Amino acid sequence: MLSSLAFAKINLLLKVTGRRNNGYHLLDSLVGFCEFGDRLEISLNEARDEIIMEGTFGLEIGDNNIIRKTLEKFRETTKWEQPVRIRLEKEIPIGAGLGGGSSDAATMLRLLSQIPNSPPLTHKELFNMALELGADVPVCLHGKTTRMQGIGERLSLLQPLPKLPIVLVNPNCRLETKDVFGAFRGNYSDPIDSYLLEKSWNQEKLENLLTSERQNDLYDAAISLVPQISQVLRLLRELPGVIGVGMSGSGATCFAIFERGKTSKINEALRKLNGTTWWHKLTYLLP
Repeated sequence: MLSSLAFAKINLLLKVTGRRNNGYHLLDSLVGFCEFGDRLEISLNEARDEIIMEGTFGLEIGDNNIIRKTLEKFRETTKWEQPVRIRLEKEIPIGAGLGGGSSDAATMLRLLSQIPNSPPLTHKELFNMALELGADVPVCLHGKTTRMQGIGERLSLLQPLPKLPIVLVNPNCRLETKDVFGAFRGNYSDPIDSYLLEKSWNQEKLENLLTSERQNDLYDAAISLVPQISQVLRLLRELPGVIGVGMSGSGATCFAIFERGKTSKINEALRKLNGTTWWHKLTYLLP
């Protein structure tokens, strides 16, 4: 059996820089990952494919899901027919801006390509399959701190982020990416200044970046659909020990990054969040 975590994706910065003639918006985003995620297991099966959904959000996944689509795409590309048993422990909220489905798809592709009797694939073949499955799947296939541009096809690997505590908060609202882009009425932004993303990261550099830049161009569109996002961000900004807050992806999950070693302040923040009905999770940025 092969097993791996599918890490939650965080858009630390997200700029909408334009739109193609086919309607797809162009993005420029600083993407990081968390130590928290879904657990995916794959093993060979005898007679037929078997897909099992478990975990906190497992029951919310329908039959026409990204796991099944990824398996179909892999079979279509490789002509590999060996039946498999797939178990997904779903802990990332669905439609939350954390790239849960995209990370699941990327992890599936990685694990399927590692099965000893599966056809060998080049990195380009895996990348092309990932892009066909969704705009965020290629960056999740990278799984490291990355600058993502275009519609998700232009990826530049960056220096790893510092391992800082991060609290993820979702007001128990699901947002579809297409709906948020449909509500987007803002002006297009200039790309992120490349100088800001160069060289190694530390806590001070990350704090300066998150406070000096407009964090997410999709914020107003997301808030028009889920007003609770503004309440979440207001609470996060008031927490002690926070170096930066923001909204990930198209929402509705928001985040607060804390100074290193401030355990008492993090515990105080968790007590405040425990007084709400919101889903929340303490984890760490993945270096």
